[in-house]
Amino acid sequence: MDESELKKISGNRRPQDSNLRQVKPGTPLGMARQHIYTHVRHALTDSTSVKAAYHRLVLPAPLKRRILGFLGAFGSGKTEVAVNLATQLGLAAMRDDDPFTGPVGIIDLDIINPYFRTREAVEPLQYAGVEVVMPAGEHFWADLPIIVPEVRGRIQKAGGTLILDVGGDDLGARALSHIRDDFKTGDYTLCMVVNANRPFTSSLEGAKTVLAELEKAAGLKMGGLVSNTHMMDETTPDDIRRGYEFTRKMGDIVDLPVLLVAAEISLLYDSGNNGVRPDEFGCPILPLYRFMLPPWRKQAKKP
Repeated sequence: MDESELKKISGNRRPQDSNLRQVKPGTPLGMARQHIYTHVRHALTDSTSVKAAYHRLVLPAPLKRRILGFLGAFGSGKTEVAVNLATQLGLAAMRDDDPFTGPVGIIDLDIINPYFRTREAVEPLQYAGVEVVMPAGEHFWADLPIIVPEVRGRIQKAGGTLILDVGGDDLGARALSHIRDDFKTGDYTLCMVVNANRPFTSSLEGAKTVLAELEKAAGLKMGGLVSNTHMMDETTPDDIRRGYEFTRKMGDIVDLPVLLVAAEISLLYDSGNNGVRPDEFGCPILPLYRFMLPPWRKQAKKP
């Protein structure tokens, strides 16, 4: 593609405003498309908007461990959960009025999905003070083997909080099996992100099966569940409530706690609406800002 094609797609954004700068004139469209698709649509686009998105979280004990991993079926929204939690913890560590301390890092372990991956949100994450561990330069779209030494070193490093965004389904979870010996009991919590609207997790039996497949592939046990039932732009507050009840029942069956309920910021309670209230559930609510938006969709609400 030439410079005129790139300008047409990216609009008036300056090269320094986005990782579109990685797309050089002459890059084949097939290779450039991922950058175009993923880097023109962050919900929070600058340091000011990222810092304004801060919400104080009171985390349950399992989420206070040094390593937090998020796994799930395709379409569960695990990357959104991982990125948003990393953002909130990074912002909390930067504030004097929040007791949470950093540093906060996030590792992109998704070798399955070439689009919705943590590395696509590197700029807003860095605005929140989060260290993003990912392939650099020409290896930006490379798979796990490129960064295995760095991943292992970062996991073994003491201190702070490290969040892992793991690929979808059992295929993605296998990435953990290569480094499972680096996980020490009591030092980590793996969470299954549950979207009750997805085909394989729309029934309790199906969700239980997916959980077992993830644990088998990773060679590690889950420590909790995250409720993230959604229907993209069609999600309502009642979908969030229904998803929590589903995930809570699943937790009773598999003996795992629901540690978080994730809900897009526009669905949370505001004066005069039927939004989800912060005290509705037996766990914290993680407000979601949509980092993984297609370019033609706009963020419903900004801080």
